[in-house]
Formats: sequence, structure tokens, C-alpha cells
Amino acid sequence: MVRFLEENGFPMTVIIETEEIEEKEEESLTELGKQAAIAFGYRPEKIFKSTFTDAAGNVLCVFEHKDLRARIHWVNGFFTALKLKNSI
Repeated sequence: MVRFLEENGFPMTVIIETEEIEEKEEESLTELGKQAAIAFGYRPEKIFKSTFTDAAGNVLCVFEHKDLRARIHWVNGFFTALKLKNSI
């Protein structure tokens, strides 16, 4: 869980819940090919699902991603858009 709290200076409170939903394997490989790929350091990709909510529990967004940093990039863009909207 990651929390961006309004009392810490963020424009609003955003709470991010993340769960690992699957490991995606290369489907085009045969079983022997998969064993060889693992022997050479291949690892299946992890897929995450993040749910963004506000302080009241309202869902702002749900999306799937491979990189945990994607959550931070989303919040950064959300806060930038919120600041621009409020300054107009």
C-alpha cells in the first residue's frame, strides 16, 4: 500500500492498493525452450493490478502494469492535472 496524504502537502489523499495477479510466460516457447530460457536467466514477467482510491474510498482508477514505478508516475500525472484544473 502506498499513501499520498493531503496532510503531508499533496493536493488530495490518494491510496494505492497493489496486488500481483499473474506471471506471464512466453507462450511461443516449447517446454524444452522454456527450460533452456530459464537456464540462461529468463524469468516470467510479473503483472500487477493497482487500485487508486481517495480518502472516502471512491475508486479513481484501476490499471494493470509490469513496473511498480508506474503507480508513482500515474499519481504524479494525476496531481499535475488536478493542480492545472484548479489554477484555471
